[in-house]
Amino acid sequence: MRARNPTTGSPTTGPTTQRFSPLDQINTENVKRIGPAWLFQAGTSGMIAGASTYAFEASPIVVDGVMFVSGWDGWCWALDAKTGQEMWRYKHAIPYDVSLCCGNVNRGVAVGHGKVFMVTANAHLLALDATTGKRVWDKTYGDVRAGESGTIAPLLVKDMVIIGSSGGEFGSRGHLDAFDAESGEHRWRCYTVPKPGEPGSETWPSDGEAWARGGATRGSRARSTPRRT
Repeated sequence: MRARNPTTGSPTTGPTTQRFSPLDQINTENVKRIGPAWLFQAGTSGMIAGASTYAFEASPIVVDGVMFVSGWDGWCWALDAKTGQEMWRYKHAIPYDVSLCCGNVNRGVAVGHGKVFMVTANAHLLALDATTGKRVWDKTYGDVRAGESGTIAPLLVKDMVIIGSSGGEFGSRGHLDAFDAESGEHRWRCYTVPKPGEPGSETWPSDGEAWARGGATRGSRARSTPRRT
């Protein structure tokens, strides 16, 4: 998918996050002629990587002829979209004992402000220089000791990077977080399950602590809906 506007941070998988593209170079008349142009082989690497525990679950993002794609074990690659030639690769160090409920995967990157944004299995949000692949900043947004992890593809909304936590299967309480795209400063957090007294808490049982025991985590891409006035 081609990013619509990597400078301002517009959605990178289509305006409704459904991976729809208005591009018309491929249509019902010529789609039958599609075939492989090149092959990039990432290989198997990392302490957690194994034939049954890792997979590609990310849609590549293409910006100005460069394809950015994330993978398992904290990998991110930049490829020449025309030739498949690797331009750079980045590897984040993932602790061996991170709790992963559903496989060692990553669901994509966001590109904007001259950076590539991705989360890691140990719940870090990274900003990489889009040209060199060097790390610009690294922020922790989850506690792996509490079963939290990260698989979501970040969402860019103007100058904010919005991500969510994974790990509801281990009893962690889901949350969405926003970070400043330039500095990495944490802007806000919104828990997806309200505790007593918060808006929406009246829809949960009044007795017990169901709100604190997990659920409503966000492992896929979030969606931003403009406010209508």
